[in-house]
This record gives sequence, C-alpha cells and structure tokens, in this order.
Amino acid sequence: MIEGPTRSSATATPDLWFTNQRVDHFDNTNTGTWNQRYLVNSTYWLGDGYPIIVNLGGEGTMGYTSVTGRFIFNTWAKQLSALIVSVEHRYYGQSMPTSDMSNANMPLLSSEQAIADYAVFINYIKTTYNAPHSEVLTAGGSYSGALSAWIRQKYPQIINTAYATSAPVFAKEDFTEYLEIVGAGLGTQCANAVKQGTLYYESLLQTPAGLEQIQKDFQTCTAIETENDKIVFMEYLADTISGFVQYNNDNNGYFPTNITGVCDMLLADDITVTYPQFILWYNDIFGEPCTPVSYADMVAELSITDPLAADPASRSWYWQTCSEFGYFQTGESSNQPFSSMISLQYFLDICYDVYGVSNTVVEMAIESTNNLYGGLNVGSSEIVFPNGSVDPWHALGLTQTTDPELPTVYIQGTAHCADMYAASPNDIPSLTTARSQVFSYITYWLN
Repeated sequence: MIEGPTRSSATATPDLWFTNQRVDHFDNTNTGTWNQRYLVNSTYWLGDGYPIIVNLGGEGTMGYTSVTGRFIFNTWAKQLSALIVSVEHRYYGQSMPTSDMSNANMPLLSSEQAIADYAVFINYIKTTYNAPHSEVLTAGGSYSGALSAWIRQKYPQIINTAYATSAPVFAKEDFTEYLEIVGAGLGTQCANAVKQGTLYYESLLQTPAGLEQIQKDFQTCTAIETENDKIVFMEYLADTISGFVQYNNDNNGYFPTNITGVCDMLLADDITVTYPQFILWYNDIFGEPCTPVSYADMVAELSITDPLAADPASRSWYWQTCSEFGYFQTGESSNQPFSSMISLQYFLDICYDVYGVSNTVVEMAIESTNNLYGGLNVGSSEIVFPNGSVDPWHALGLTQTTDPELPTVYIQGTAHCADMYAASPNDIPSLTTARSQVFSYITYWLN
C-alpha cells in the first residue's frame, strides 16, 4: 500500500516523531536509536479504555490521509470512539534508521525488525496517551496486511486484534499465479488479444528491424541492446496492464480507468496498433517521458543508496523481495497472456546485480520467512483476512479457514485492498457486505 505524502490544507496533521526507536531489536550490543515518523488523529477518541487503531506502514511513504478519512478504519474510529495512529515503516519515506541504504545496512530492513519497531512504538503510544486499558487494533493492506497478522502472532500481549486485508502471508519465489489471475481478470477476448500482442512483440525482438520498430512505436528511453533489456520491455507491457487489474474499481482513485476501459482501448483496433497506443497513453498519464527498457539503468537506479533520492522505496522493497519474500511475478506459466521471457532467473539476476544476493540465498530466505511466520498456517487468533477475487495477491493469502478465530472474507468481484478504502455509493453489494462482516468481527473481539 503506497501512498504519496500529499497534504490537504483541510485535513493537515503534523508529522510526529518517536525519537527512541531501536536500530536493531535483535542485537543488544547495538544501542543505536533513530527517529520514526508517525501521525495521530484524536478527533473521535474518548480516552483510556477506548480502542487505539494503528495503521501499519508498508512499502512506501506514509500519507497524511491515512489518518484523515482515506481508509475505512477512519469510519471505525468514529463508531468506536477510537484513536487513529499511522506509523511509517523503517527504510521508507522519512523513517531511516541509518544514514544510507548501502548493502551493508540493508539487512536491518526486514519484516521482523519492522514489527518489533511497531511493538515498541505501540507501547510508547499507550504510555504517551495514558491509555493502559485501551485495546489495540492493527490495520494494514497488502504487505502491511501481512505485517498486521504477523505482529498479532508475535506480540499478542500488545496487539489485541488485527485486520489483514489482501495480505500475502505465504512467501513464494516463483509467483506464477499473479499473471494467471491478471489474465483471467481481463476476460477471454481481451486476454487473447494481449497474448497475440505478446507473441508479436516477442518475434519483433528477434530482428534488428523489429527492434527498431519497437523503439519507434513505444518511444523507448534507450535502445534495446541486451537480452535483459528485452525482458524489461516485455515486463513493462505486463506491469502496465496488471496494475489496472490489481486495483480494478477500488475507491483509491490512483488508476484513471478499470479493466473494461483498458480492454476497450486494446480491442479498438488490431493489437499491434492499440498496444503501443495504450502504453504511450499510460506513460503520459503517469508522467513517464518514455518507455523504460534498459536493464542497466534499472539496476543503477535500484543501487542508489542515498535515502533522499527520488524513489528510495524501490530499493527498499526490492531488497525485501530478495531477502525475505520472493513474490517474483514471472511469466513462466502457460496459463496467462504475457511473455514467458519474464523468467524467475531474470528477477534473481536483479537480486544479485543490485545486492549481491545469490539464488541460493533467496531460496533460503523465503524458506526462513515461511518458517518464521508459518505461511498459510498463521497460528494465531482474532485476525480477520479479507481478500478480493480479482486481486492477484489473493493467491498468497488466507482465503479459507476452519478456525473461527481466523475468519476469512472472500469478496467476489473486488480487487486489491478494496475493502480498506472508505465506502462509496458505487460499491458493489459484495463489498458492502464484506465491510460489515469485517467490522462485526472487530467489534466482537474488541468487546
């Protein structure tokens, strides 16, 4: 869940700082501390004994609207007379435990360190607000949804209840299901057109004339020179479409259209005409001056260690995929319309070229993550797991359970974290029902 730091004058809330966060929770010889950014909205809170809702930061800058109405838990806060707190994840946004993001420092970025941060921080909030009798609900979506589940699992004496929507709790190296679900979401006609485009552009990549045509039609930033450049191009084609499927019809408003709109564009003419048109439209909408295709440039950007760089989140998140989760969205399945050139080895090459992390280390790290948290065997209680049927990430989440203390809410027709956003009159009935189910679990657990 990435949200930019845009601040509205009508809902402005000041940056606050927890100034005594530990650099390393698992090395008691390291006494270093750092400043962790957080936000608070106490508008509805009636004091000690009323709940504290903690929005856990994920893989991006924490946005001001996270405590002022963007998410459904702002509605919950009003109904529960709760305090809302948002806390930023280490090595994202302005919350930097070290002066740089060198490879030597990156091991300090992990989910285990992050939930330890949050546990210490929540104790600080309860002390600061004199709320020893207030129960704590953690909330998160996507990666932060997994964090919400994991912190309840590891720190049940601090966290009473957890909301974990679209949470990929199962770490997996070769995440072939992602593009399979994207393809299914497009529908047969649209997916077939995309597949036709994929095969066409894969063939053009094999000849000098074809490369020139691609570079011209897609207005690439640089020439396509290496095999990895070709994969970067094919991955970009997949990623642009995938985003619209993943966030289809949510209330976030980040994407300007939905699956229907994308497919209308792609099916308006022959795919060899409409695919470049779609990509150029996408680039224009999202401020990309050209279509990126350089593997070397990508590696160089991911290797920038200055935390004040334009996009430090990319380096941070890629590190976590290489060192903990995998989640590599490959095209190695035949049951999807995108390029099989998007191989697992391509992602593993990035891990090695950027961080020096070998294939073996990636495999061991993913196994360790699932051993640490249990994968789909969460082994905890009072956690609710919503997932949307259109969301590709539901393949790594908990969508079925027989444990009444770990209920799942599977929402037909909705996408990634759809239930996390504030309600809208345009919400489909299944989403409205799901939000009611989720809130009923939470209120029951919070007594």
